[in-house]
Amino acid sequence: MGMAYQVLSVDNTITPFQHMIAQGVVSAPVFSFYLNRDVKGRPGGELILGGSDPNHYIGNFTYVPVTNQSYWQFTMDGLLVGNNTDGKFCSPNCQAIADTGTSTIVGPTNEIKAINALIGARSVGNGNYVVDCKRVNALPIVTLTLGGKAFPLKPSQYIYKQLGLNGNIQCVSGFESDDDPLWILGDVFIGPYYTEFDFGRNRIGFAPSK
Repeated sequence: MGMAYQVLSVDNTITPFQHMIAQGVVSAPVFSFYLNRDVKGRPGGELILGGSDPNHYIGNFTYVPVTNQSYWQFTMDGLLVGNNTDGKFCSPNCQAIADTGTSTIVGPTNEIKAINALIGARSVGNGNYVVDCKRVNALPIVTLTLGGKAFPLKPSQYIYKQLGLNGNIQCVSGFESDDDPLWILGDVFIGPYYTEFDFGRNRIGFAPSK
């Protein structure tokens, strides 16, 4: 679906969505994403220009202000692995973006390494980690806090399966490392949490997906 955070380009050129707003083609300066994490589910996903689709989310949005328009950047309050005080990350807060073009949750190398250690994942190189598929259901809840509200991820949501080089199924951690200090909340997060990009009010909203 491309990179949702690049609605405003770095050089401030006018984007197609800005043209649509200026021409009154969309009903509101808002766009939103629903991503169905069930590979057999229909629809597989939905992009709404001009609003949000209540058929795909529950309750009200929790909004966070955008701190950098070029990347739809915002402040994340923290991340907690289980109830372990040693599992607190992004402290006291950190900067993040929401990106449909990233499959995982990407964070700084040292913190991602520690998070994966707490869930019992082992490194397979290139910032990627795998866990024993038999242990997935016993893994801890990982909770992200945004706008003062908790957004928990179950192990079935942050672990995904893929075919390994040997032809066997691998259970891959949805937490991937990068040298950039910026956190990226990709499809591992946007799947469970419907995401609304409010261009007019300079904010991003999150609500549980149906």
